[in-house]
Amino acid sequence: MRRLLAPPVVDEIERHLLRRPTRAEGAWPYANSDEDAITVELLSSLRMPRWRRVYTKAGVWRWRVTYKHLGGRARLEKHIGADGLIQIEVVFSERARRVSKGLLFQAKKRGATRWPELRTQIRKMERLAPGDTAVFEYGPRGYLAADAREVLRIETLPSQGGLDSMEPVGPYLADRFLACKVGLRGLYFDAVREILVFPRLSRSVTEVRAHLKHRLKIEVEAPR
Repeated sequence: MRRLLAPPVVDEIERHLLRRPTRAEGAWPYANSDEDAITVELLSSLRMPRWRRVYTKAGVWRWRVTYKHLGGRARLEKHIGADGLIQIEVVFSERARRVSKGLLFQAKKRGATRWPELRTQIRKMERLAPGDTAVFEYGPRGYLAADAREVLRIETLPSQGGLDSMEPVGPYLADRFLACKVGLRGLYFDAVREILVFPRLSRSVTEVRAHLKHRLKIEVEAPR
């Protein structure tokens, strides 16, 4: 996505992703009852519903971040293995061209991870988007993230109850998702039909019905 955006726009979004998650970490003592409550706090901290303008020589770019908690409607999580989707979408005025990228993620609380269950969930996500899914881990010392396929390579859960080789969520989203090192180009969530749309699954299947718990959407509009 970096190649599609003006550098000042990338810089602003990157700063936002790096800075905001630390606010959610401060709520750990009050929202650590389960993964869902923590994820709501984390993704809500990234929400910025009002459009922000970035002025460049080519014109005015606009961007915003919206978050929706879909809660109890996540009846099919067990079928796709994901808690939610992080999505970025860039709209260009010419021919109303729209470019999107999505990252499926599963969230776990440090020390409460059931290893066989997590491995099963990762495999389900990876079948849909190989190499383009993530695991978030929440704990009192910070909220971390890693590529799901890297987590899957771990044979057993570390004795201390956490996952190794993870980095803070903010840098992960800024350095890997925004920089297109992880995330599937063309993946997005159609909230009206509750459908995950993929650029490819097979010759005949490009959509999967999915009641996700969480959807974070970064929207960017190019100059008109």
